[in-house]
Amino acid sequence: MLTAEIIELLNKYRHHSISHTEFEQLGSWIKESDENKRLLNLYIKYYKVVERWDTYQHTDATVAFNNVKERRRLKARRFIIRRVSVVAACLLLLIVGTTCLYYYGNRSSSITPYSRLEKTVLLTNANGKQQVLKNGGELICDTTVNKDAPIQYNTIKTQPGGNFKLILPDHSVVWLNSNTTFRYPTKFVKERRVELTGEAFFDVAHNGLVFMVNAAGNNIKVMGTQFNISAYPMRNMTATLVRGKVKVSNQISNKVLTPGQQAVISSSSAAISIREVNTAIYTSWIIGVFDFNDEPLQNIMEQLSEWYNMDVVYEPESLCNIHFTGSLYRDKSLDYSLDIVQDVSDVCFLKYNGKIVVRKKGKMY
Repeated sequence: MLTAEIIELLNKYRHHSISHTEFEQLGSWIKESDENKRLLNLYIKYYKVVERWDTYQHTDATVAFNNVKERRRLKARRFIIRRVSVVAACLLLLIVGTTCLYYYGNRSSSITPYSRLEKTVLLTNANGKQQVLKNGGELICDTTVNKDAPIQYNTIKTQPGGNFKLILPDHSVVWLNSNTTFRYPTKFVKERRVELTGEAFFDVAHNGLVFMVNAAGNNIKVMGTQFNISAYPMRNMTATLVRGKVKVSNQISNKVLTPGQQAVISSSSAAISIREVNTAIYTSWIIGVFDFNDEPLQNIMEQLSEWYNMDVVYEPESLCNIHFTGSLYRDKSLDYSLDIVQDVSDVCFLKYNGKIVVRKKGKMY
């Protein structure tokens, strides 16, 4: 049921003013039933329509009209050219139509039946001792460590399809996403420094000490704030600021972020660029949702590959640039998620040599 309290939490989340306690409350409500998931989806769709209407209201009508006229002129020109090959096109349509029927008729069998791995979270102590933790659970760090004892480091690793919540000795909260490794000290003395490979959302407590995150050779410096870092190997790193202020730096340059901004660090050149974003899209994984707004298929499949532990191949490569807007639930199967993408696009998915192959519907190979 969508109560006034839940609506307030959803509004806080959308406006980036939700606390980590409220985050957990909202996440628990979503997991209670499929009906709550449906209501969340309706809420997301509603505000996307509102945002698009707002964009429409601020569109220059004259410019838009001229764009339409130009498209109609080009369309008329293409029509004249196409008439020359109308017979060949009809023959091709018959062949392609048959192929489309094959893909649609056999769609369920063309999608790879991957199942998520048995999800575990592994904690490795400074002395090398390992402990298996409950996936989706939380760990509160010991705050009674002797101040005179040497600083030691623990490491937590989530597997594909896993996630975990960690409360650090300073009471900062870290949510770890799928396939992520996080290294942290057993106590903070002169500074708070941690290391990340993968993705995590941070809600940093104020205590006067600088908080530093090292990720993919980049440093994110904060005092007390909420932000998300995605730093998977061989990909561009992103740092998305929800609240507060952070400084992103490396050997090439440094940038300061304000709320609603995202730093994108190139995996090839280490160059840092800044852009304005809807931060809710980049933090929705915390409440169990993949949220996309005009995202290229490559970005979507990268997130799915980390969650479901799969490799993706595009045939042709240009398909990775198709854009989508929508939401997927992380507790659903891979087949379910791919079905949704397939239903609203011109691509289809099939299994080949243990990989997900993305192809254009109706394309013969």
